[in-house]
Order: sequence, then C-alpha cells, then structure tokens
Amino acid sequence: MMASICDNDTWASRRFGGGAFAVTWFRAVRRTCLALVLAVFACAGMLTAAVVAPQVAAAAPRGSVSLSVVAEDARGSHRLVGDTFTLVRVATAQVYDGGNGQSAGVAYTMAAGFARYDRDWASLAASDVAAAARELAQAARDAGSLDAGVSQRVSEGARRLTFSGLDSGLYLVVRTGVADANKGLTCDPVLVSVPQLEDGAFAYDVDVDPKFEWADVDHPGGNGGGAEPDRGTPGWLPTTGDYVIGVVCLLVAGGSIAVLIGRRLREKRA
Repeated sequence: MMASICDNDTWASRRFGGGAFAVTWFRAVRRTCLALVLAVFACAGMLTAAVVAPQVAAAAPRGSVSLSVVAEDARGSHRLVGDTFTLVRVATAQVYDGGNGQSAGVAYTMAAGFARYDRDWASLAASDVAAAARELAQAARDAGSLDAGVSQRVSEGARRLTFSGLDSGLYLVVRTGVADANKGLTCDPVLVSVPQLEDGAFAYDVDVDPKFEWADVDHPGGNGGGAEPDRGTPGWLPTTGDYVIGVVCLLVAGGSIAVLIGRRLREKRA
C-alpha cells in the first residue's frame, strides 16, 4: 500500500488538487522518507557489527632493558668503558593480563634457530636460567645471530646501557666487544624477559645487573685465572740448587773432621 502510494505521482496530483507543485512536493517527501529509512537500517547494521565483532585488545606497550656496566670490587667501581654489548630477541611473547578467567603470565615462542633451546621458562631456577643463557649465547655466536642484533658501546662516564623500544619477548644480552683495559673482567650472558610479572603487575622497563668477575690475581676477589705459576718439581725431589748446597756442606764438614783428626795425631806423638 505505502509503496504504491509513494510511487504514484498521479495519486499525488489527484489527492492534493493537481498541478506541478503537488507532484514536486510529493517527490521531495518521498526522497526524504527513503533517506530516513536507509539511515535507520545503516545505524542498525553498525550497531549489530559492533556487538558481534570481537573486541580488539590494545597494543602491548614497548619495553626496555637497562644493563649495568659497572663492576664493583674492594677497590671501588670499574666502568667497562669501550666494551660492546649486543641484544638479541630469542623468543616472541604473548602477554596474558588475567582476563577471561585466564592466569596472568607470559607465553614464549622461540625465534627461528632457537626452537630446540625452548624451556618452561617460568619454572626455571636462577642457575638454570644462567646455564640456558650461556647455551643460547654460544648458539647465537655459531649461527651469526649476534651480527643481526642491536649493539651498544659503553661511553666514558656511562654506568648503564639502555635498549629501548622493545616488543614483548625473551632477550639475550651478550658482551661482544672487550676493551684492553677490561680484559681482566669476565661477564656472563644474560637472559631477560620483557615484560616481567612482579607482584601481579607487568613491568616493561627491566633493570639487569650482569655477573662480573675479575679473572686476574692482581685484583681483590680475582679467581686466579691465567697460567698456573711454576712451582718447580715436587718437594720430595731436590732441585739442582739443592745438590750444590749439599756438596758444599759435605766438603766443609769433611775438612773440619780432617783438621780434628790431624790435631789429635799430633797430640799423641808429642
């Protein structure tokens, strides 16, 4: 009924007394009605799509790794000026914030070339993580992955190096360059997660303190690295110097005895 009325200009002419004005007015009303109907359907479609479409999660924030480059010993602080440290992402990470009944945490997917080194990272003790870091560092060296990493050199006066703008993941930090003044220091590679779950909250800016150790005996706390000092032959075998001293002692003793014997003989003859 409505469609037939809206489409019939003759009906409009008869209904409103005829004439071009009546037809023009009717056509304008018809266009307005159709536009309103289409607008209503469009709004309904958008509302339906908004309800049905899944909610898109907000992008995870970028993180950073701040690395200490100062070794402490009994003499004070030693900055590793001139050394180079390289950062490589060995796994991507999916962060779960605890919504939808899930537990808060981070799930890792190992990057290409590191899949066979995967672990249940959340359950590892600190010593196991350190061992895994050494293993991954060697694998990265062998595969040339460190060449594609992000490297920074320690400048004069610096106490920390900061790698920023990092996506969520598991990162390996390796000392890839050593200045001459720092060759007496060893530094273990480090594995660090971005983010880290601390007291139920995610920390995307992570501080790392590598393990530094002096490898030379001239520094307090040094582990005595380097060549073992020459201690000579075992104590129960005399050296050449011991033989010479022994011979001299025997000659002196023999001479003293000869003198005593000669004196006794002269006394008897007298």
